[in-house]
Amino acid sequence: MPPKASTKSVMPVANDDKQKDMLPKAPRVSIPQYVRNVKQELAKVSWPSKKETKITTLMVFIMVIISAMFFFIVDQLLSYGIRLVLGLGA
Repeated sequence: MPPKASTKSVMPVANDDKQKDMLPKAPRVSIPQYVRNVKQELAKVSWPSKKETKITTLMVFIMVIISAMFFFIVDQLLSYGIRLVLGLGA
């Protein structure tokens, strides 16, 4: 039978300044090394093609227009219903 998984955190939680000093710190990286690491990570990214970007952008604009029309219609209907109930603007 496998042992139960512990719910305790692996890293200790620092409650005061003395305990914070005892926690392990991440190693410092020089600026040129950081830039090299960033370039390596960017090379791993799979960028979308121009066609995919254009299609996705067009889809976003269409959805924004549809959403705007929907909320405009709902707003007008609610406004009409409130005016009807309260008798304002008769």
